[in-house]
Amino acid sequence: MRRAAAIVALMMGACGSAGAQPGTLPATALEDFPKVQIGNGLVTAQVYPPVENRLYKGARFDHAGVVFHITYKGQDFSNYWFDRFVIDPNDDGKYPSGVQHSCCSASGPLEEFAPVGFDAAGPGGRFLKPGIGILKRTSDKYVQFVSAPLLSEGKRSFRSTKNSAHFTQDLNDPESGYGYSYGKTVTMVPGKPQMTIAHVMKNTGKKDIVTKVYCHNFLTISPGSEHLTITAPFEWRAVEPLQPDLVKLDGKTIRYLAPIPIGVTTQSRMTGFGGTARDYDFTITNTKTGFGQRIRGDQPMADINMWSIHTNYSLEPYIASSLKPGETKNVPEEVGAFRKAFDQLLKEAGVKQLIVLIDDLDRCLPDTAIETLEAIRLFVFTARTAFVVAADEAMIEYAVRKHFPDLPDSTGARDYARSYLEKLIQVPFRIPALG
Repeated sequence: MRRAAAIVALMMGACGSAGAQPGTLPATALEDFPKVQIGNGLVTAQVYPPVENRLYKGARFDHAGVVFHITYKGQDFSNYWFDRFVIDPNDDGKYPSGVQHSCCSASGPLEEFAPVGFDAAGPGGRFLKPGIGILKRTSDKYVQFVSAPLLSEGKRSFRSTKNSAHFTQDLNDPESGYGYSYGKTVTMVPGKPQMTIAHVMKNTGKKDIVTKVYCHNFLTISPGSEHLTITAPFEWRAVEPLQPDLVKLDGKTIRYLAPIPIGVTTQSRMTGFGGTARDYDFTITNTKTGFGQRIRGDQPMADINMWSIHTNYSLEPYIASSLKPGETKNVPEEVGAFRKAFDQLLKEAGVKQLIVLIDDLDRCLPDTAIETLEAIRLFVFTARTAFVVAADEAMIEYAVRKHFPDLPDSTGARDYARSYLEKLIQVPFRIPALG
């Protein structure tokens, strides 16, 4: 699976203050852990490899791909959202606001997998937390914020280039029956203010791996989330009530009306999305400054959680994953297999050339027009297949504006629509109006 974050610009967040506490260090001490810098001339980031003296040792988030200080034009997208952190990863004691335990003392696009086999493990048993390893069950109920002893993390490797970082983890635990080979690559796309995170996982064990994974997306875009809008391709619905004086649901857009006070949390599970990857497409914008970020994924969502406090905003889209022993989860491979199967179908049917005519696309509703164009992408590089699309370009521009209503003025819906179509339509013909 692959996610992409297109950076338009950013406003730094400001943490609240917490005095020095025994057993803690200031957030700035995180800079002292081993790290590498990657970039593409437009965007830079600090990547922290999962070495022995690693930055993150918690039992919640994936240890691969901890990324801090994603910076564009001098602006930091993933700055500290807490003041201090607890040094001992096994310390679950109570601390004042502004101090984070090992479960949460990191920032950026952190990812978390749901536990596998916790209930079946029994007290003191072994369960799987993908991205971390085999953990020991020490409680009656799984709690993601509480530490758990790490029994095995298998073998890890890490390498980096100027614009990318690649992590691998190979785990084999005969005692529990779980095993996997996991690869994760963080890449700054050449020539674009864009970062991608790509994953591949193969189940090498004897048991199914059924889990969910989400990206926490700790964003320091706007202090207190004031002036923040979050736009989606679907109409938002909140499962739990949100504070009406702070947050408003306005169709496809969530609007923050006032800064979140210190000590207040806005949180709810969100619904309204459909069963396709098209809905995994969010634009988060500070409407006062124009700074923002677009977050996309290539898998359908299973759930969404929204969480924000006065120092950061987090949108958490979940993806479901189920792997039987020997199976691999890799979206590029799945797309390749689909194209191969489609080509074989054409051969067996004796079709030498398949030409699909799509007329009057501009007469469709905006969402339907975009859905159709996105579906065509799957077939663009399929052999012996061509699409002829007839549409009023101005109406497609309108569909783009409706689909992305909060595009910054600096981007422009017209320029975006032209770029969108040029990447899809390989041979364009523009026919003059009659008369």
